[in-house]
Parts: sequence; structure tokens; C-alpha cells
Amino acid sequence: MSLMIAAIFDPLDKIAHLKVPLFVAVCGFCLIRMVITVGRASLPASLTLYVLTVAFLIPLLSMCIYFLRNSSNIEYAGLDYLKAYLFLVLSIVLVLSKLDVVRSLCVILTILSMLLIGVYFVATENPTLGDVLVELGNTYGVVGINQRSYGDLQILGIYFNSSPLLVLPIAYFTYRCVTTRSWSFVVSVGILAINMVAMIMSGTRNNMFVGCLTMFVTLVWYSKRKLALILAGTALSTLIAGMEWNVIRAMLSASEGSNAVKLQHVHDYLQILAEPTTLLIGQGLGAYFNSTAYGHTAVTELTYLEIVRFYGLMFSVPMFVLLLYPITRLIRSDYRQYHHLYIGYGGYLILCMANPFLMSSSGMLILSVVICNAFSFSSTKCPSTASQVARENRFGFAV
Repeated sequence: MSLMIAAIFDPLDKIAHLKVPLFVAVCGFCLIRMVITVGRASLPASLTLYVLTVAFLIPLLSMCIYFLRNSSNIEYAGLDYLKAYLFLVLSIVLVLSKLDVVRSLCVILTILSMLLIGVYFVATENPTLGDVLVELGNTYGVVGINQRSYGDLQILGIYFNSSPLLVLPIAYFTYRCVTTRSWSFVVSVGILAINMVAMIMSGTRNNMFVGCLTMFVTLVWYSKRKLALILAGTALSTLIAGMEWNVIRAMLSASEGSNAVKLQHVHDYLQILAEPTTLLIGQGLGAYFNSTAYGHTAVTELTYLEIVRFYGLMFSVPMFVLLLYPITRLIRSDYRQYHHLYIGYGGYLILCMANPFLMSSSGMLILSVVICNAFSFSSTKCPSTASQVARENRFGFAV
């Protein structure tokens, strides 16, 4: 739990510097427990193979390619990336400890939403204090505060680096809204609203769009009236698009600052990947390149093109397959009570198209929670949801 808190509220590990010590402590505790309970601990072979492949095999092979292709490694970020991938080992710790932390993770992220909303009101009501928060946020890499303009729309964006993860509690509490009644329903609606407001207040187009999409897909997924919801959603989206077309056009404009930078990145990647050897085996994990927008760098916002640059088609294709693999649990009925997790994870992967969070240690912690659930839990193994199975409420939703 403490490790998740550190990963979410201090993603760059610049405040308390606790992420690595906590990770080592958790792994050490797990190792001691394995020794004590030798012969009684059960670890799925498929999960072990997954972790070994994603966290060790592919990254280490890519690092070897880097050193074979480069005689000088003065600037190299491969070891930092490898350290981040190692956090995927947490999935094994969770399985051996028989912990299902999905609900706890969503509660922690809801606290992040409350903090984001609080910072928003502080920054709007007290600009001087807001400037102090901007300086602190930039110093510790936790939050960025800036004014965003999309045509006639002006938004004060409070962007926490961990805010893309809010799609997970949005999916979870949407699920809770449609599978609970009475006060539980009211509380779930309230918490869902908090997370949706925080997602919108973050100010980025990706967060706004994917947050709404995640909530809508989760509603449709658990509904028995899917067609009616899809038609209603389509009509509402068309109405909003008609009313705010100038804003939407400004958001999608190639000349908009953020879009222009991303298009420059795309051009840079296409030039790099035009070299056959790089396209096949990549430049190697952690390799630097000359970006038109960023200069000499080892990371951009375009995560998936970055993965192709690092790994080439030889290793990036398996990596993409493994990243997408947990979503296949959506076709398993015995995982239906956890389908919200995979819908939220799918939204998170969409957000990572323009966010480098995925290949960080915090990103690997989130992947650990998802694959731990995907490989180890089902409706026959997890308590607390039996009373919800096959239940339908007055809105026509069922699980």
C-alpha cells in the first residue's frame, strides 16, 4: 500500500525518495515469506513467464543491441528504464501475498482527485499561492499548472503526472454505480463525479476524452440496454460537437502547440525508422536521439513510437502483444466482476499513446496490479462480489 502511495503521489521519486527502498523492502519481505512457507506458496507459471519476458528478457536483449551498435555510451538511459521494468516484480509479490489491491488503488487515486480539485481552487482563488504551487510542482515533478487555450475556451489545467491513472477509479466506480443500490449507489455516484471532475480539471484533451470514454464504455459493457445507451451517447456527442465545433477544431488543429510538437516527433521517428536495421532491431533500450522539439533526448510523449525505436519490430511486437494481453480477460465470463479493471486499463493504454508514464516505475506498478489480477483472480477465487453476481437493478444493469 505504501509503495502505491509513493508511486502515485511522488511518481518521479523526488520528494521522499522512498520508491526504491519501499520496493526493496516489499520484495525482501516476500522472499522471507517464501522461505517460511516453502512448498505452500503457489505462483502461476504463466505470470512468472510474463514477468521474466517483459521485465528482463526483452529489455536486456535490447540493451545488448544498444552496446553492440554503439561504441560510446556517454549518454545512456537504459539502466533507468531497466530499473523501472523491475517494478513489475511486484505482481509476483501480490500473488504470493494473495492481495487484491484494485479497490485500494482506486481509493488512493480518488484521494489524488480530491487533491487535484483542491489545488485547482487554491490556484484560482489565490494566484500568489498558485505560483508557489507551480514552482514546487515543477521542482518535484508532481504537478504542472498552466492556462490552456482551445479556440474560445480557456482552461486552467492542474495536471498531476499520475492523473492518467484516474481512468481506473472512473471505471471502478462506474461499475459500482450500476451494481449497487441505496447508499452504496449514492456514494459511488459521488466518488465517480469527483474523479470525472478531476479528469476534466487536469486540462488535457486526452484526459477529458478518455475519461468520458471509459465511463461510457463501462456503462455500456454492464448494461442490458446497450443499443439504447449507444444511441443516446452518439446523440449527446453529436450535440456537443455541434455546439462546440470551434473548440474541437482548435483542439485538433495541427498548428496547436502541443499537436505541432507531436507531429515533429512523428516526423523524427519516421526518419529514424526508415533505416532498415533500426526498424528491425531498434536502437536499443535507453538510446538517445536528436529530437527536433526536445533536442538530445531519450524520451518523448509518443510512447509507442518510442517503444518501436528502442526495440525495433523484433521486440516491440511481442511487447505490444504482452501489454494488450490482459484485455483478453474481457472475453472471460468468470472475470466479469473485474472487467471494469481491464476497461480502465484499456483507457490507460490509450492515454499512454501521448504520455511517457507507461515505461516508468509507477507505470510498471499499475501493470503489476492488472496482470496480477489477469493471471490469478476470477469470480471463483475472489471474495466480496458473490452477492453481486447476476444481480440487476432498476436501471437495467447486470453483472
